[in-house]
Amino acid sequence: MATEPDDIINYWVYEIGPDRWFSEDRTIDAMMRERFSFRYEQAVNDKLEVWKQTPEGLMALLLLLDIFPHRMFRGTAKAFETNEKAIELAREGIIRHFDDRIDRRFKLFFYLPFLNSENLGDQRLALYYIRERAKENAWLSLAEEHFDTVQRFGRFPQRNPILGRQPTPEEIEFLQKALPRGAA
Repeated sequence: MATEPDDIINYWVYEIGPDRWFSEDRTIDAMMRERFSFRYEQAVNDKLEVWKQTPEGLMALLLLLDIFPHRMFRGTAKAFETNEKAIELAREGIIRHFDDRIDRRFKLFFYLPFLNSENLGDQRLALYYIRERAKENAWLSLAEEHFDTVQRFGRFPQRNPILGRQPTPEEIEFLQKALPRGAA
């Protein structure tokens, strides 16, 4: 049975649910890999372009290329390989006002690719979109933390070991003091 956009959205929103969206659960990660790897590969290789025609289809692509890889490939560089592709899709969706044409609960998924970016300009967009368009105060403090981290270091130091980057002494000190929070 082929997976359609609604299947991906229903899985993420209702089966996984907000309480487990960003939990570290290897069982969910493995289940996602098994269930969605094929669609992920199709999205990576631009085989699901028709999905870009609707807000729900584009949201499903954003989940496949931004959120799902962080879980399916946790702890590997592959988790971040599609971040730029997700940002471009998010920009396209916002330009087309898809974020305004979808259920308000789902607006956030159009903005998360910016929150996951190590580009300061993208972080500014995440702050703006979460504050002004999603109006999700619960997410605002996380967006501010992400912005502050990227502004200070130019990247997320938490990703250094995964991406083979040498940490600076300041980053090491930061990581020793930081409490794990959110999906960087």
